[in-house]
Amino acid sequence: MQFLNGFTRNRFSLCEGNYLKNEASSGASNTVINIFRFDGEELQLVEGLYFDNWKDPAQPWHYGTGADVINGEIRYPYAVTEAQANAAENKYVVIPIHYNRFSGIMGLQ
Repeated sequence: MQFLNGFTRNRFSLCEGNYLKNEASSGASNTVINIFRFDGEELQLVEGLYFDNWKDPAQPWHYGTGADVINGEIRYPYAVTEAQANAAENKYVVIPIHYNRFSGIMGLQ
């Protein structure tokens, strides 16, 4: 379930297991996907992926975990393949939004 739409190309979705997925992009060549959990006080990074095809087209995917957060900044120190990045992202299943259209409730077409 997407519950917050940030600025353009930035969204937050709730995933199964009470994870929060943030997907943000500054363009086709640069994307960040971070997975968070709420520890009762603040969001904690579980793991994240960084794609930068502009900086390094030969090795655009990088991975990091909460242990790689330094002074509040998320680092992605591990180079990974696209398949590894997809496997890491696909572990988190977004909960779909179930809703009724207003037109259906009011009997409108």
